[in-house]
Amino acid sequence: MRTKRFICVIALVSLIYITSASIIVKAHNPADVGLEYDSNSELLVVTISHGVSDPSSHYVESVSITVNGSLMLAESYGSQPSSSVFIYMYNITANDGARIQVTAICNVGGSKTGCIIVGTGRCNQAGGIPAYSGILMILGFSTIILSMITYKNIKKRLN
Repeated sequence: MRTKRFICVIALVSLIYITSASIIVKAHNPADVGLEYDSNSELLVVTISHGVSDPSSHYVESVSITVNGSLMLAESYGSQPSSSVFIYMYNITANDGARIQVTAICNVGGSKTGCIIVGTGRCNQAGGIPAYSGILMILGFSTIILSMITYKNIKKRLN
């Protein structure tokens, strides 16, 4: 009876894991947001990497730009110009040492933020495990540990 219940639990956890994995494949954040700022022309060049199969149904829906924490510009889009890498240009005023952050948000889910400090280059941004990946890792490790514990208990009972 316990073996049957164990198999049901493993099947349920596996089903949740597989379903979550398919959502991640469909909905993903942009891979990169590259920034270049020309102080002379006050032009911010934003290069966004967001690989999709159909840029009219899965795209970067908005781009927001902050300078030193203040929102300077927010643009909304109904599609993206290409299925992988594309460039947007914005007129932004920023002094040397200003921190410019650009966040690109996917219409299906996820976002990516790029950062640059005028005159010095890219900001140091802390990395981390994306939320979906973290959940999948926890589910995977939990399934493995639960399987090992149950296997040991079943093996003890059979001996």
